[in-house]
Amino acid sequence: MPRKQLPKPARRKGSDNWCIRPHVGGKLRWRSLRTGDYNEALRRVPGVYQALLDEYVGTGPKVDASALPKAADSAPQISLEAVCASYREYLLECEQGARQEAAQAGVDDPLKTATAIRKRLDRMLKDARAKAIAYEFEHQRWWLTWLRNKGIGDLAPTTGHLLAMARTGVATLLEIIDTDSGIVPVVAAATVTKGTGDKLSTVLDSYLKARPNLSTDNALSLQSLIRDVIEIIGDKPITDYTRADGKTVREAFAGLPANRSKRSKLRGLSIADTIKRGEELGYPPQSPVTIRTKRANVARVFDFASASFDGVYNPFENNEAWKAITAGDEAAANQKDAFQTDELKVVLTPGVLPEYLWWLTWLGVCTGARSNEMCQLTTELVRLEPAPHLYFAPWLKLKRKASVRSVPIHQKLIDLGFLDFATHMNGRLFPSVPLRERTGRFSDAPGKDFARRIKALGIGRDGLSFHSLRHTFAAEWKRRHPLDNENRLRILGQAVAGVAGRYGDGYVGEANDMVLLEARAKLVEALRFNI
Repeated sequence: MPRKQLPKPARRKGSDNWCIRPHVGGKLRWRSLRTGDYNEALRRVPGVYQALLDEYVGTGPKVDASALPKAADSAPQISLEAVCASYREYLLECEQGARQEAAQAGVDDPLKTATAIRKRLDRMLKDARAKAIAYEFEHQRWWLTWLRNKGIGDLAPTTGHLLAMARTGVATLLEIIDTDSGIVPVVAAATVTKGTGDKLSTVLDSYLKARPNLSTDNALSLQSLIRDVIEIIGDKPITDYTRADGKTVREAFAGLPANRSKRSKLRGLSIADTIKRGEELGYPPQSPVTIRTKRANVARVFDFASASFDGVYNPFENNEAWKAITAGDEAAANQKDAFQTDELKVVLTPGVLPEYLWWLTWLGVCTGARSNEMCQLTTELVRLEPAPHLYFAPWLKLKRKASVRSVPIHQKLIDLGFLDFATHMNGRLFPSVPLRERTGRFSDAPGKDFARRIKALGIGRDGLSFHSLRHTFAAEWKRRHPLDNENRLRILGQAVAGVAGRYGDGYVGEANDMVLLEARAKLVEALRFNI
């Protein structure tokens, strides 16, 4: 039997033993290898697989045990740095081979080739991040075994060596995506010939295909938004839209009721009827922030069309007319969304929230971190030197590059026992929080759970949500350090002009500046959370 037909060892969720899952007798069948050692599992594969074939296929074809790689007699000791470097080179070689195959298969359609490559890379990056967060290191163990069996080198296991390799894998994928690796210039060649304008609906399809990394939720929201625009001003060739169309959409957006999809009395109505019915029922209109977001999203589609077709006018460009209806007091809105101390005392009363949500709430209050960032934290990211801090690493799914940072842990969290809690966890701090595949976020479930619970407590006022904890931290910072905006923005994971340029490797370098961390720890300690 060819080597490629031998099943590879894998682990089932909740099991420490390696298994195989080959397709035998018309079905996928699990069979345990009864060992947690990967090398021993490799040796057992032929016998277990043969027994499985004999059981379900009668006398199945004999499995050649020699198809498995044989271990070398000995291999020299190798450092973790050398292992990570070789792992990076291996991933780059794999990418080079995949790029060359893709270029050969789609040379007559560079846009299709570029899109397929980006989809694959985004999928690989998402998978690598998820496995690093969940401490699933099957591929890293395989690489160590390969190095040992080839006689290249043997790494003595150390604390965190597999996670270091997983981080190398994520960093390598990010490097490939950011630089395109220069392997095959397919992305540069993926340009669209200018010509007559397609209809807006067709342009939207092209826009979505060119952005395969857009989450399912965002793609569906954009499709719904463009459907509304088409209902208001028609599905015309992209070159036929005018300034008057922009005015018509502005007036419609300004008249639409807020949360219309959630109001049963408005379901199934046209936009014109929705506006009329909303006025009759006294529903409040959409907020300026909502209109501003919608305008920006539609404008991106028109900007995309401008690169493909001549003569495209963007009626959603952020001109004075749009600014007039999207202006709002953001500072007041943010202040309104912050929790009051009395409200937090009720929410954080022991026993009111489940343990995972109780800790997430305290972390939100004392660090200002985004909920999706906190849900991904692992024990390795809770660090004690030179001062206790959380490291929001680049291999996590973060909102932007500036979200990479180190955040000091407030003494209040330490007094509550957070460090002890983190020490007793293995891998993720909040393993019960699931990943929502549709959005790619961990924060969806705890956000909804939090909203239900505060509503049941009678404090679910408008504008109050889990994200309000972030505003609570920001408000306390402004009270204690009203002139220090740079440190506040960086601790919150927001960009500050010039910060990344001070370091050779940008925000990663800043996050590892321990002198800066100690200075920020003193600023954080000055905050008072009297809950």
